[in-house]
Amino acid sequence: MPFNRSCLNRAKLFVVFAYTALVSVALCSAQTPGSQQPLGVGGRIPVLLISGSDTFHNWRDTTPLTREFLEQTGRFDVRVVEDANILESKTALMRYRVILFNQQVADSTPLMRENLTAYVRNGGGLVALHWAVDNFHDWPGFADILGRVWREGVSKEEHGQFHVHIEDSDHPITRGLKDFDTSVEEAVHYKLEGTAQIHVLATAKTKSGEDAPVMFTRSFGKGRVFFSPFGHSSTGRKNPGVQAMIIRATEWAGTGDVK
Repeated sequence: MPFNRSCLNRAKLFVVFAYTALVSVALCSAQTPGSQQPLGVGGRIPVLLISGSDTFHNWRDTTPLTREFLEQTGRFDVRVVEDANILESKTALMRYRVILFNQQVADSTPLMRENLTAYVRNGGGLVALHWAVDNFHDWPGFADILGRVWREGVSKEEHGQFHVHIEDSDHPITRGLKDFDTSVEEAVHYKLEGTAQIHVLATAKTKSGEDAPVMFTRSFGKGRVFFSPFGHSSTGRKNPGVQAMIIRATEWAGTGDVK
């Protein structure tokens, strides 16, 4: 059979085209918001800490403190932003393994809701502290992601010092942690709204005698979610037990384990 250079060239072009298409699909998949992003320098977990919009709490104190004790572990690279509209950028979210809500973000936009949902569903970690339970007044669906949310007129809050009882000592977040007392400037929330399945790691007794969940996790799609009402003030966040909780929860949200 005579050699057909034209057929050979067409075959080469087909192979190149198919390879390019496969690479493009792989890159698009790797860049899906919330998918497992590469660890940073030294294996550190990239964390996006969103703060700046809560009018009820002194985030100007708690934000740098939280960043400091996270980065002092050598396990995290933390970027702080004071504008939650960063959630409108898929490109921005692609850089982080964990989004940490430091206190409340009251309102949202359709694009913020779409991107945050996709981020967590596709494997991004979410850590929400204290008044982040009252995030997004205009988005009832946030309860499906976080698991429980504050409902005005129904939910309750108590302030003071609380004894924390570890309910699940086998979970990576609480493994090795002992029961502890918070500072006298702490808060718990109870009678929160939501029916999604959550996994309670620790409780604290309220003045009314209820065992309020003070650490819980949730799976949302491929994403790992953690919430605690603790972190009311900078004094509260200086508590060794609360700091250990935040550090371990952030690592778990980003990797699925705690070293």
